[in-house]
Amino acid sequence: MAQMSDHITLHEVLAFRDLRPEEVEEIESVATEKNYEANKFICREGDPGNCLYIIKSGQIRIVKITPMGTEKVLSRLGPRSFFGEMSLIDGQPRSACAIADVDSSLYCFYKSDMDGLLNSNSVAALKVVYAFARTMSYRLRKMNEELVRLFSDPDRTIREIMESEEKLMRYFLISGWYYEGPE
Repeated sequence: MAQMSDHITLHEVLAFRDLRPEEVEEIESVATEKNYEANKFICREGDPGNCLYIIKSGQIRIVKITPMGTEKVLSRLGPRSFFGEMSLIDGQPRSACAIADVDSSLYCFYKSDMDGLLNSNSVAALKVVYAFARTMSYRLRKMNEELVRLFSDPDRTIREIMESEEKLMRYFLISGWYYEGPE
């Protein structure tokens, strides 16, 4: 595979920081680089979950489409951020849409390739999956805390609950994502 040298290296990504250089190379060997033009969908809610993405350059917005057909922006992500990690664990359909805000370059790690590394007892793959499991555990704990806080006060106003919704949605995001505020 060609050396991926633009903008970031995988070692700069939170999930890969604890890997030795040779382990990063092993993981990088199954990476595919994909480029997306501004406003192009990378994946849509409900699509098969078969790939983890790491943003090499550009900016991606993660959105949910409301029943009325409008976009609810959950986050905007930049270089070193990742999304789609749940698909490496459970292979379930996408839970949100990802759209390139600007021309963007991504590393893509297909579930089948990561499964191949895991089946070969790759220590690097185990470390990466463990890092994503820690991330999801952290996110779930934060979401639980926020849900308890959100619904524990019967005197809360609807406005306060709506404001808390924004915070709650952020807890659904990966700790490696860089939140830049609402639209």
